[in-house]
Amino acid sequence: MKSNRLWRRVKKCLTAIGIGLRLKPFAVRFNGSVARKWLAGSYDLLYRSRERVLLANVVSGALIAMSVYYLGQSALLDDLITRLLWWLLRVREFIAVRRMVPVSPVAMTAGQGVVILLSAGVCSYFSSMRKILLLNSCLVFLIVLLNLFGRAGAVIVPMSAAFVILLIMAGAALDYYRELKSQKRLLRHVADKQQTEHAILRHVSHSVNPTIQMALSPIRGVAAYLGERRMLDEVVARRRDGSGETIAAALETATVSLLQIREIIETTEDIFGNRITADDFEEVKLVELFEKEIIPLFLERRFKLVLECARQTTARLHRPSFVQAVKNIVRNAEVHGFPDGFTCQGAPYVRFEVRETFKEIEIDCENNGVPFPQGFKPRDFLTFGRKGKTSPGKGLGGAWVKKCVEVHGGTFRKLANSPVRFRITLPKRRA
Repeated sequence: MKSNRLWRRVKKCLTAIGIGLRLKPFAVRFNGSVARKWLAGSYDLLYRSRERVLLANVVSGALIAMSVYYLGQSALLDDLITRLLWWLLRVREFIAVRRMVPVSPVAMTAGQGVVILLSAGVCSYFSSMRKILLLNSCLVFLIVLLNLFGRAGAVIVPMSAAFVILLIMAGAALDYYRELKSQKRLLRHVADKQQTEHAILRHVSHSVNPTIQMALSPIRGVAAYLGERRMLDEVVARRRDGSGETIAAALETATVSLLQIREIIETTEDIFGNRITADDFEEVKLVELFEKEIIPLFLERRFKLVLECARQTTARLHRPSFVQAVKNIVRNAEVHGFPDGFTCQGAPYVRFEVRETFKEIEIDCENNGVPFPQGFKPRDFLTFGRKGKTSPGKGLGGAWVKKCVEVHGGTFRKLANSPVRFRITLPKRRA
């Protein structure tokens, strides 16, 4: 009974001082979380004042001085120095013996060349520094074995080849870590740039959204006012094709444009920051989407915007990015496909053909404007910031299309150069 009571007291004391040990009969288990908390608390208490820091440094210095003193007084240091000198003498003797062995210059040159080629090949064709060090170390080990136990091998591959490999490894490691440091610096620069861009975008959104709302209010008020007086069907302008533009259509175009501007500002950061979720997708009827938000914005262009799509075709889309991608495709066709002074066979057009399969939605985009240049590849169009020498844009239209395709998990590929034709494929269900 007394031994059990004593055992409980010992365990209670150990727990109270935070050692972090859970003691059981015949078993000891270390509790890391309790020990870490105790160490963290002790560390914080140590740095509460300069006097405590000074005391800790003095104690640490005294312990180091005592260790060095007793190490110097013991025979351990002498023994280590003696063993080191013995090994150095053995190496010197080994090198002297090997120097007396007759070596063919041709064989030595060939052996050195093979070793250098192998080591350089490892450093060139393996990107992992761990693999480079491992394979080169194995090569050094083989050379040492050949020199220790194989007389013929020592003639072909001398011990100096091992030192050559070690120097090559040192150079590769230095280059690797220099490049790694450069990449980290570049990544920090890109991260800072993105953070700055996102901060600017938030400020723009904070300032522009209320302004857009202020612009929408009078437009809706004017629409309601004219609707009460039955004036919305009056024609206020003539389009390029000769059709009349009513007051209702003009106000609707202005409203749609302002709403799209607001959506762009609100969603751009999420789109390019890869923060789009499944909740941001919605079922959309493609014909209604084109007729309400895309086609009315391009009625005054030099070309005709045509949609060939079944009325009942629907797709689950991230609507803001899809609308902006289609608008950028049309704008690119206007700028690059139908420049000033260009004439084409037949009436100019930009056509979207939408087909629905069991798994996918295929959207073929075609125009009869200027053909794609020879050697043109999809990545030339989709690369962020890349544009032609004569292009007045910023090279961002293709980036929008690429991001829309990525968000939907689809594909983009070129079909023909003349007429210009490419295909966007979007899965019906987004993974």
